[in-house]
Amino acid sequence: MTLHRLHAGDGYLYLTEQVATADRQRDRTRDLTDYYTRHGTPAGVWIGNGAAALGLSGTVTEAQMQALFGEGMHPEANLIIAREIASGATAHKAIVGAKLGRSFYEFSTTPSPINDILEQRILTFTSKHRRRPTWDERTVLRTQAARDHLTTEYGRPPDRAEIEAALSEEKAQSRKAVAGFDCVFSPPKSISILWGLGDDQIRSAIWKCHTAAVREVLSWAESQYAVTRRGRNGIQQIDADGLIIAAFDHFDNRSGDMDLHTHAVISNKVQGSDGTWSALDARPLFGGAVALSCRYNATMAGMLRRHIGFRFEERYRGRGKQPVLEVVGVDDEMIGEFSQRRVDIIARTEVLVAQYRAAHGHSPSPATQYKLAQQATLQSRNANHSPAHCAK
Repeated sequence: MTLHRLHAGDGYLYLTEQVATADRQRDRTRDLTDYYTRHGTPAGVWIGNGAAALGLSGTVTEAQMQALFGEGMHPEANLIIAREIASGATAHKAIVGAKLGRSFYEFSTTPSPINDILEQRILTFTSKHRRRPTWDERTVLRTQAARDHLTTEYGRPPDRAEIEAALSEEKAQSRKAVAGFDCVFSPPKSISILWGLGDDQIRSAIWKCHTAAVREVLSWAESQYAVTRRGRNGIQQIDADGLIIAAFDHFDNRSGDMDLHTHAVISNKVQGSDGTWSALDARPLFGGAVALSCRYNATMAGMLRRHIGFRFEERYRGRGKQPVLEVVGVDDEMIGEFSQRRVDIIARTEVLVAQYRAAHGHSPSPATQYKLAQQATLQSRNANHSPAHCAK
């Protein structure tokens, strides 16, 4: 299992443009539901006790992701806002009523007059349309806010380059709060290969085991790591009532290699046992990442032994690395043939390390090597490969 942070604001676009579309770049003009229908990609689903407490179930929509992960609001914020305004509330009061606790913090080195104007434009938009603007609409409003600010500052309408420069400078001076955490559960490669090459019965059994293992581990994570903090400097830790999780199942990776995996995106918003909404204390979650990974692997292997009769053996992947449990009968040569994505990342990492040595005159530290590997992962992505339909 891997775990990384998602940031508020446009960080949520990673969910709608990558995670929700099987790790492929989606045309922003195409509706997410239409994407699911055309490509056979499973829609994301809401899970977790926190989601259930909010009445969330079934398919995760783009508007819900923007509200929760983009703005820190109730996933059904638009419905709440429309209802409140229809009852006579102001746009400001309606927005406050749709928030889950405080707004996401935005850390900035200087005051932002553009953001102040933007907030007023959003209030006007919300009052008129009885909903929050979509991200594309928000982008237009932000551009208009920059134009208004620069017109006042320059005494004339700014040109496009000046607007873009002002927006870039504002973004560079701000740092977004954490909105959530992307946990990716993926079985050993031999299991993905057998899932992809097996008949319908085998594929269905592996799929059920994977789904059950992910759900079991997330349920355990809720019981162990759903906590938040109270008091001065967060001195007191208290339990939260559960986690709000959006789960997305994928069948392959960007290179088209068979890669059964699930993104479980955990919201940073939790409701404490005292009824107050606040941020998840993520330190226990990150501290338990290895335990979660081991629990998933052990649960998955145990289920496959019981339900299918798979046998496992340890395979060593290099000096200093923990052995991996692979299915007996799927040799490393076959695994290598279905691991083009990993080969691409390794090759690109080697190039970046060589460039680093040439530029600095010494080898990169382990921490720098890790950053170079992350850079290689991004640079080796294939955004054009169409995600696999389950039937294929």
